[in-house]
Amino acid sequence: MYREISSPPPFTYPAIFNISKSIAASSRNTSSAPSVQNTFPPSFSNLPKMTKLIFGQITVFLVALGAAVVIVFNTSPNSADALIRVAFFAFSWLTLTSAISLIFCIVGRKNSRVQRATQLRRAALLAVAITGLLVFSALHVLNFISVLTFLLSIGLLEIFFMARRIEKKNDI
Repeated sequence: MYREISSPPPFTYPAIFNISKSIAASSRNTSSAPSVQNTFPPSFSNLPKMTKLIFGQITVFLVALGAAVVIVFNTSPNSADALIRVAFFAFSWLTLTSAISLIFCIVGRKNSRVQRATQLRRAALLAVAITGLLVFSALHVLNFISVLTFLLSIGLLEIFFMARRIEKKNDI
């Protein structure tokens, strides 16, 4: 009448987490050794660095976006304190930086460390430009001259970083 329930098999992660271990095992040993299975807790040491960075950027994006959405839906813009406005602009900057860097990472061709740092710097500067324009608008000082001066200063900052990198390359 009653059927005996067997214990479930041990939890294993999908094959995507085993790619680098299985490739390394197959290149070292050609015998028919059993494959390595991941058990709980998961180990992210076998994932490529680029995957870890993208996962981190997506995590930062979702947390910052969630915080910005909570601020937008739980405060009134007319009665918001200065701290709430600063927090909103800070989370907006963080959201924009992570979203733009993800786009740069997906569109970019090179995966070197220097290229990723350059993409992150340019994403941060672009996010500073957008958030700065939002701040100017919130303070009611947004006009053509202030926009031009602000964007020119950010452009000069990027040129400074580019020249510094070229100077370092020539010193070596």
